[in-house]
Amino acid sequence: MMHLSATAQRDKRYKVLVLLTDDQRFNTIRALGNSDVQTPNMDRMVKDGTP
Repeated sequence: MMHLSATAQRDKRYKVLVLLTDDQRFNTIRALGNSDVQTPNMDRMVKDGTP
């Protein structure tokens, strides 16, 4: 059994961000189709959030 170095183990971990907003629904985000609201930070995360 091969053991990974501390650096290799650190690089292997997933990076997860959980974001919660108060009273936010999918249809209250501009990038998801609601042009009546301004949500620039949420819109940026919709656009760039996942590679």
